[in-house]
Amino acid sequence: MSDLKLSDPDTTASRSRNSQAETVATELTLAIHQYRILPGTKLGEDELAEIFGVSRTIIRSALQSLWYYRLVENQRNRGGLCGATFGARGA
Repeated sequence: MSDLKLSDPDTTASRSRNSQAETVATELTLAIHQYRILPGTKLGEDELAEIFGVSRTIIRSALQSLWYYRLVENQRNRGGLCGATFGARGA
C-alpha cells in the first residue's frame, strides 16, 4: 500500500480537513478500482495516516465516505477492510 502517497504531500497540510479527507478518499477509491488495494485488505488508520501524511481524524472521515459507497467494510475500532468487489476482473 506504500504506493498510495498523495501526489503533492507538501500542500496537504495547508488544505482544510474536509478537502484533505476528500483527497484521501479519492486516492483510496482510485486505488481500489485499479486493484492496487485488493478486496480483503485491512485499511489501518495508523498506516494510512502515515502514508498520506495526515491525521487519523482525516483518515476516519475518508473511510466514512468509502463505507457509505460500500467500497470498504467498517471494522469497529480497527479501521476498514476493503470489501469492494466489482465482479470478474476486467469485466
